[in-house]
Amino acid sequence: MAIFSVQTNINTRLQPSFKENRVVKPYMEAEGVVSTDDKVHPLPPQGHLIHDNPRNKVKYFFKDIEYNIKSVKNGYNGTANDHQLGRLNDVGIAGAGLLIATFLASITPNKKARIMEYVGLGAFLTSMAIYPKIAINAPAKLLHGYDIDKEFIDDQGRKKSVMQDSNYVPYDMYLGETPEEDLTLIGDKMGIPRDIVNRNDVIREQMRKIATQNNTLWMLTAGVTPAMTALICCGLENFVVAPALEKVNIAKFDMSVAKVLKTTSQMPIDVNSIKENALSRRVNKFLTTFSGQELSKEEFERLINILSEDLFANTTEGIRNDVRKILNTSANNGVESFVVSDESLTKIISDAENSISKANKEKLQKVLIPSKEELNAIFKQHSSSTIDLSKDTAIAIDKLPEIKEALKKLIDSKFNLANGIPKEFLESKRNQIIENISNQLQTNKSMFVTTESIKQISDFAKILGEFKSNKKIVNKYKELSIEQAEETILARSYQKFERVLLNSLNIKFSDLKKMRDSEEYAKKLLDQKFAELVKDESKFSKVMEKLGKEITQLEVNLNGTNQSRSRMLDLINSIENNYNKTAQRLSKLGNFETTIDKLVKQDVGTLGNKLNSREELFDYLDGVLPNKHKFSVDGSNFNSLPEELRIEYIKDCSEGLGSSKNIEISRIVDRYQGAKNSLNRAIHTLDVYKRALTPENFAKTLSGGPAKYRDLEYLNAVINKGKDALLSASASDHTLKLGLVNNPELYKDVMNWTWASESGEYYSTKQKGLLTESTQKAMSKNNTLDKGFGLARVQTYITRFRNIVTNNTIDFTKKDHVFNPYIHKDYTIASRTRNAFFNLMGQSPTDMMRNAAGKKFASQKWTRIIAGITGSIFGIALISQFGFGKLSNPQNLKKQVNYDTSN
Repeated sequence: MAIFSVQTNINTRLQPSFKENRVVKPYMEAEGVVSTDDKVHPLPPQGHLIHDNPRNKVKYFFKDIEYNIKSVKNGYNGTANDHQLGRLNDVGIAGAGLLIATFLASITPNKKARIMEYVGLGAFLTSMAIYPKIAINAPAKLLHGYDIDKEFIDDQGRKKSVMQDSNYVPYDMYLGETPEEDLTLIGDKMGIPRDIVNRNDVIREQMRKIATQNNTLWMLTAGVTPAMTALICCGLENFVVAPALEKVNIAKFDMSVAKVLKTTSQMPIDVNSIKENALSRRVNKFLTTFSGQELSKEEFERLINILSEDLFANTTEGIRNDVRKILNTSANNGVESFVVSDESLTKIISDAENSISKANKEKLQKVLIPSKEELNAIFKQHSSSTIDLSKDTAIAIDKLPEIKEALKKLIDSKFNLANGIPKEFLESKRNQIIENISNQLQTNKSMFVTTESIKQISDFAKILGEFKSNKKIVNKYKELSIEQAEETILARSYQKFERVLLNSLNIKFSDLKKMRDSEEYAKKLLDQKFAELVKDESKFSKVMEKLGKEITQLEVNLNGTNQSRSRMLDLINSIENNYNKTAQRLSKLGNFETTIDKLVKQDVGTLGNKLNSREELFDYLDGVLPNKHKFSVDGSNFNSLPEELRIEYIKDCSEGLGSSKNIEISRIVDRYQGAKNSLNRAIHTLDVYKRALTPENFAKTLSGGPAKYRDLEYLNAVINKGKDALLSASASDHTLKLGLVNNPELYKDVMNWTWASESGEYYSTKQKGLLTESTQKAMSKNNTLDKGFGLARVQTYITRFRNIVTNNTIDFTKKDHVFNPYIHKDYTIASRTRNAFFNLMGQSPTDMMRNAAGKKFASQKWTRIIAGITGSIFGIALISQFGFGKLSNPQNLKKQVNYDTSN
């Protein structure tokens, strides 16, 4: 039986224009139809909604990756469908971002910056994913009762968003399996009356409308994601990446330095025990090309550049001298020689001609200037080899006297051509020209490449290659610990110290910019804040405890807590080993005395490591000389020693001065001292502010005695000048006696006040209590890890500072100055040189806090701007939800409910 099409809209009330022409029967009365009550139902959906639970999130995370890979593969093969091609957009964004991040990381030397390139990409993709979920989807779900980002799996297994296409929404999948998928409950949340006809249709229309409105909102506010990315990166960098990188660096430093120490300590001295390396192979190949030939100056410089790459300039100078010497003596059976060529003879003749004045020049040239042929004949006469002017030809230097005599005879034989010119003038000019020719010949020494010279220089390259290899490894660990870079152990500890101190002072945001821009304002504000801090005993103790902890942690990070070894000691000893063993190797190889001197500047027969214990290391880092000769470190009884012991002490203190080894180790110590002493100076400054000096006790420190304390104006002048010196004085300021050179009494009182004890007594040389009881008690809590940490070494610093700064006889403006006049000029004691004094001063508290304030101001200003933008957009997104989903005809729904109820 045929089934005719069913009318979808049954309406017996027709428009007036239709009534006259046709009559529409109700559906059940249509001709030929079959009753389908209880028989026709919609087909069940083949797809299903994805329920929101952790299990499904993990499951579809991996399924998405698998599907994306498949999409790429099918796209490459040309078999991808529309859905797969759409997914390639996400793959493209992630892939392109990864490539960009990789490129930027490859050109960035900073390790943290390289990591942040990838963190930035991850933060951006994360922002794109989570912003709509937390700012749009979650509030919409909370307010309207359903998830506008709901996803489903279609009949072909593809994952799609339910609201992806507003013209086709698979509402049939809302089967009420969970509350958020129950249309009845969703309608209740929307406030749609239950009693209306076709309620589900109204609910579905509202769902579509709300989803469209929120998708529009997401498109309009997508610009917030870069700002959100910046905030995420800022948080991750400061609280995750930087601390994690610091821990990795410390662990790497700890494990690897011990390994390189073992490697450098086991370097064999015999050159035959050293393996070939890239440098030796390169040098051998280079020299073999010129075997049996003269090496030009240009090629010689190329050789030196190859050998001296990545080395200090003074080492390069030594290598140049020694290699030239080997090549100079490699021709003529090891006799040092010079070379002549057509080019060199042309230059000799030209220079000789230019030395003759214009008067009688033509006549004098014929007499005094030998021709090229005449010079060639003389060289042939005194050369053991054939002279070929087309190339460099070597002549032994010991033949020069004979050549000069032959030139003299040649010129003398032409004197008869110089009629009217005095013979004395001719003889004087002749001697001058011959001497100039001799000097020019000696400057163009032979550099002849022989099998023997190739072997010797290649062996040198083997030694140098391993030296460089070890140096690169050592440099790597220097960069982790002490070099001037933001992520080093030293720099991180310094930043944490200054951040703790700045945060403890409770400085307002408005003051940070003023501190950054004005040193005077910064000094004035710090004076006020320090004075306020020391009045609160509890707060002061907490601050000093935190600062002491940072100082102690710095030492723990650099040295560890193991009593038997130290990371820094291992690092310095590795450098010592590498230089010392290399010098001993070169000594055994021979002919490299200049290079040895530039490397170590010591007798290779007595080379040994200078530091043997942690105690010696701490003395070295703190600038305290080891008391190896059993007399006072400050030199008070130096004169009582015998002359030979004084000379021995001086040499011991200056060992290796000026050598490459000394330069490399000194750079480590200088950077350490400059940073550590800055922290020590800040501790001392706070401690001076803490002293509760009564007028009576204060008067004990003044040169005029107790009566002087009654002059309050003078007392204030002393205190203010002392605080000024503590907060901001530089090495130059102290050198010039704080500008009080013409007021020695005030200068002495300022020094006495600055270095007075808590009771007002001036510190004696042997006094131990250099800090107030409050400071000592607070810092002692962090002084239990190892000998030499924390409090004791801060007091050592204060002792050194006091002994130098308060000494009226010191003048640090003199070069390499030492204040013991009996010390030989060629040697200096490290702790008394101008450079050591500069390191001792460190960075002033004012400069430290200004730098910290500048960084904090820039960070806070930037964060406030970005956070304001992000917060505003978040607020707009949240508030917008209350305007979405409004029913277009709520009065009609209410009327319908009332009508249905009354009927």
